[in-house]
Amino acid sequence: MSLKHIAVVIVTIAFAVPAAAAPITFVYSGTLTSVDPALASVLHVGDPFSGSYTFESTTPSDGFDPGTRENYLNAVTAHWGTVGSYSYTFNPLGGLAYYGFPLNQSRVEVANNYFPDDSFGFVATATGLAIGPQQLRAVGVFGYDASQSMLSGTALPLTPPGPLSSSFFLLKFFQDGDPFGVNALGTFDTFEVPAEPSAVPEPTTLLLVGSGLAAAARRRRRTTNA
Repeated sequence: MSLKHIAVVIVTIAFAVPAAAAPITFVYSGTLTSVDPALASVLHVGDPFSGSYTFESTTPSDGFDPGTRENYLNAVTAHWGTVGSYSYTFNPLGGLAYYGFPLNQSRVEVANNYFPDDSFGFVATATGLAIGPQQLRAVGVFGYDASQSMLSGTALPLTPPGPLSSSFFLLKFFQDGDPFGVNALGTFDTFEVPAEPSAVPEPTTLLLVGSGLAAAARRRRRTTNA
């Protein structure tokens, strides 16, 4: 295939195939402030924690309370974190319910001027090593702003919302026969983007490559004719 034909194919692809929406990744870090005694053999007050979660920005809302509070079910596609020496990761399987939230779903929640804060965060199923009979089932990370300036609406944010006036970090453990579970809780200061976000190819890149190949083809044709 000639350079000209390759350029035509690339440019055609760039116009024919729309760019997929890039998943959004935020990170967080903080300190544990409360640990249930059932978890104290591994987790401790003062342990540092950090984590990352990724959600699909095109997930539709469930219409829970349009314009005020929106839930985006199953929007979380990945998450992981560490607390001291303990680590956890995403587990799309669950089966329990916690405060009416089925733990086989993930949820990103965006609330604007709702009772009375702005809030943003996620709850998602998780897995990690058992601590005695306690098995990690869910992670929750939420930030709040009492001044109601963190959000301007209830759409999924594409950049980390802030500033935060308070926050809530939760590791939720259950053992067989216990419907309530036990918690490790903490706080953090900000949502942030990863230090080194992955580059996302854009259609304009394809157009530039195609234009360069087309120019090279023209030069080659002129040289041949000469």
